[in-house]
Amino acid sequence: MTIGLLIAVTMTLIVASTPILIAALGELVVERAGVLNLGVEGMMLIGAVTGFITMFTTGNPWLAVLVAAIAGLLSSLIFGFLTLSLSANQTATGLALTIFGTGFSALAGQSYSAMPVSLFRSVFPAELTTHPYLRVLFGYSPLVYFSLIMVFVVWWFLKRTRGGLILRAVGENDLSAHSIGYPVRAIRYGAIAFGGAMAGIAGACFPLLLTPSGPKA
Repeated sequence: MTIGLLIAVTMTLIVASTPILIAALGELVVERAGVLNLGVEGMMLIGAVTGFITMFTTGNPWLAVLVAAIAGLLSSLIFGFLTLSLSANQTATGLALTIFGTGFSALAGQSYSAMPVSLFRSVFPAELTTHPYLRVLFGYSPLVYFSLIMVFVVWWFLKRTRGGLILRAVGENDLSAHSIGYPVRAIRYGAIAFGGAMAGIAGACFPLLLTPSGPKA
């Protein structure tokens, strides 16, 4: 195996794993708060279609990622309202959210089928992104660097901050956390919202990062 092929394979694996990593980090926070949201796939689909439509309409990848995050967040709050406020079953509600996301993405994206959008390319100079060796460090979309940064951010929050300690306490024993004054429901709402936003961003990776559906930016 040549060095060029090794670099190409490494870059492909890193890019392909980015949406999974982003969604998993969001769900990690949700589960550490004591909530099981099986609707991650549905939120990703909602983020994918809203991100694609925004990119197609505006041509701004940053706005597309932001809209996808908001769409994922709002869809996660539906799950939060049903499970936390109305005490619906988390497993059934999560699966319903996945079904809803599948149907919504198919319906909303129907009129945009086969439409071209530009990919979210690296912001580094072309001399670095096309270099035979340096491209393994600089040849990625900002979404890839975001996912790597968020690994540290989530770890630091959960293990090194008071907020992370409270979140883990709520997930491990919500009755004890409530008895000492922590707002269990509000904390879980916040965790669910974060997980939804991350799932939306993960979904946006598919049209903006992985699917070459149009001219390259």
